[in-house]
Amino acid sequence: MTNPLAPSEIGSFGMLGDVRDVKALGSYAYVAEGPGLSVIDVSDASRPDVMSSLITPGAGGGAAGAGDPDVADGSAGGLRIVDVADPASPVEVGAIDTPGYSRNVAVSESYAYVADGSKGLRVIDISDPADPREIATYDTPGSARSVAVFGDLIYVADALGGLFVLRHASMTYSVHLPLVLSDG
Repeated sequence: MTNPLAPSEIGSFGMLGDVRDVKALGSYAYVAEGPGLSVIDVSDASRPDVMSSLITPGAGGGAAGAGDPDVADGSAGGLRIVDVADPASPVEVGAIDTPGYSRNVAVSESYAYVADGSKGLRVIDISDPADPREIATYDTPGSARSVAVFGDLIYVADALGGLFVLRHASMTYSVHLPLVLSDG
């Protein structure tokens, strides 16, 4: 962007459902939308094109990149872990139902952090993508709507409670971005 005060559109793509989140990894945008998760080829930003779609239970709530090759998709059906090593053919490799409505997800290291609506924050161990396990929860006073992770800090946006900053004490690493970009 040459002028951050005046962004200009260079491309767009109409989606099938209610778009809720997007994460970019390399030449692809992973879009959580009404029917699930769509992979959009953005190698030519002026002409984005759908590469593939994966229908998931409920509406896609959020997309997060864990790097190569997994993407986690939060939805009414809980957390879905999707292998996108072949962007033309995403495959669900694991899932865990959550008690609330998964509105957003962030991934750091081998953990998925799920903003689970009225059920607060859920921390899911995804070190074995085929067998994700809930390892911790944090109850927010209203509805957890969004989550971001930076280093050992977890930021939770709650509709009634505002912003909560939590610390994941067992994480011992230097700086990590909440999204790892990879060319695949």
